[in-house]
Amino acid sequence: MDRVSRRALLGAAGASVALAAVGRRVHAADIEGITAKDPANMTKMEQKHVPKITVGEAKAGEPVTVTIDIGAIDHPMAEEHFIEWIDVYLDGKKLSRITLTPVAMKAAATVTLTPEKSGMLTVSNKCNLHGIYKSCVEIKA
Repeated sequence: MDRVSRRALLGAAGASVALAAVGRRVHAADIEGITAKDPANMTKMEQKHVPKITVGEAKAGEPVTVTIDIGAIDHPMAEEHFIEWIDVYLDGKKLSRITLTPVAMKAAATVTLTPEKSGMLTVSNKCNLHGIYKSCVEIKA
């Protein structure tokens, strides 16, 4: 029997997991991330990390602009502390990952969606020091 290196085995397993995740729908509650415990009275940590989602007027089948700001207070974007990525999901289906770098960037993004019907929009983001945070809003199309 041929010996398989640990590196080759783990690489194959990672590829399998990545392929299995493509196009898979998950419930918004199952998307990883810390949410604001009390959105009306967020802690300083939540104010810097929980995504703020603004959705334009949505109509079924028509483009709608979604603006994402990380935190009610601007999050730092320095080499030692920054937002690595922003993920966008609609009804549990991952639509996009925006990768950020700490150089000359603001922790924000704008995406254009074309929802066929009303649905739950979930945005998550990862801070290199404090982990993953998320928030959800309903799009009414």
